[in-house]
Amino acid sequence: MKNILLLLGLLYSFTALAQSKQSLKFDRQAIYKMTYQIDSTNKSSIKEEYMELLLNDSLSLFESITKRRIDSLELLRIMNENYRIASLPYSYFHYQVLKQNNANAIITFDVLDNETSYRGPNHYYYTEDKESFQWEIKEDTLKINNLLCQKAEVDFGNRKWVAWFTTEIPISDGPYKFSGLPGLIVKINDTENFWNFELVRLEPTSKVITINFKEDKQPVLTTKREFLANKKHYRENSLQIKEMYGFKIISGRSEMQKSANDFNKSHNNWIEMPF
Repeated sequence: MKNILLLLGLLYSFTALAQSKQSLKFDRQAIYKMTYQIDSTNKSSIKEEYMELLLNDSLSLFESITKRRIDSLELLRIMNENYRIASLPYSYFHYQVLKQNNANAIITFDVLDNETSYRGPNHYYYTEDKESFQWEIKEDTLKINNLLCQKAEVDFGNRKWVAWFTTEIPISDGPYKFSGLPGLIVKINDTENFWNFELVRLEPTSKVITINFKEDKQPVLTTKREFLANKKHYRENSLQIKEMYGFKIISGRSEMQKSANDFNKSHNNWIEMPF
């Protein structure tokens, strides 16, 4: 009973992170190069972005490095009303993934739309069980960047994934939501090679990251299934939904509709397929 209460307490304190402004301090940073094919029918749609896994002794945060720059600039603007931003960098990836070592949960923050023109409900978070990763560890080994790595496989997000982890770095974590192996994930990709993460470097750092600092955009609790369904519905009806929330179109609506349809069609290859 004591252990159950302790576990519930850890889980409560962890989920509380999602519900208010929090400043988190990290002392290690793993940089991953993410290569992805955003359109499953078009090999020329392959792109790349650098992501960071920030770590301390109790939790980790995974996000786009560009998204972190965007948040840093927006936080400066909130803290100093005279601060002006000429333009913000752009990232297609606005999610953040929090994992805690002592709690069997993963929290994902995400949005329906990256654009500021959307005024409707947009910021959400949901939790998942770490045990959803049912890894099958293989005997295969491979040297990657002078690290001896071992192979593991898992089904996740309606994809099959192949990971290479190293016990030389005894951190049970990795890019995106992937975790639970007896060492840091150095490389992971789905079997169709649409999504690929590879460790570039791991180094000490001293970073304080503030999450949920936008008082008018606090995330709403949902489930992963509901979020993916809502995101799919929004993508298929984005212009109409924006209009419902006050987006005014003076002219060129048919061109805007075509652009929205083309975007949805060419961004069909999500890291986790909805259903």
